[in-house]
Amino acid sequence: EIGGKTHEIIYRDIFEIKKKNTLAIICFSMGTWVAGVFTATCSRYVASRGYNLSVATPGIEKEDILTILRDFAHNFDEVILAGYPPFLMDVITEAKNRKLNLKKLNLRILFAGENFSEKWREIIHGYADIDNPLMGSISVYGTADAAILGHETPLSIFLRKKADLNKVFSQSLLGDTTFLP
Repeated sequence: EIGGKTHEIIYRDIFEIKKKNTLAIICFSMGTWVAGVFTATCSRYVASRGYNLSVATPGIEKEDILTILRDFAHNFDEVILAGYPPFLMDVITEAKNRKLNLKKLNLRILFAGENFSEKWREIIHGYADIDNPLMGSISVYGTADAAILGHETPLSIFLRKKADLNKVFSQSLLGDTTFLP
């Protein structure tokens, strides 16, 4: 239940699903690792709490994901893609290559499984036509290990972006770390 409540916080407070008819497309492997089934179960938990949220589980079948984006996703106000960051970059890049209008889909991205830089986030937001740099994507941590240990917030993303641009601020905030947490 804790995972479902964490997803509800992200979906409700950051992706603002309470205001929108939303489709969550779970793009994690379904069964090989726990993240796919866990994210689908948590998303279904959120849907059961009265939100207008539908859940699709194509897993890592890229053609199925692209078909959902092309033929079905336009029926929703917002689409959440949940998956491993490099895989979602591949999906979004291929969607752009196929001339899918991602801007019209109002994409949001839920990442897990690998860290990335703020520059990388900026690039994927550009490919996905996501305008909001602080609320367009969120990364969760520990999904496969412990059913979510934590997640980003718009504030933590803002602080990462500022630390990336200002080394004095980074030092005072993060100490002597050699990478941006």
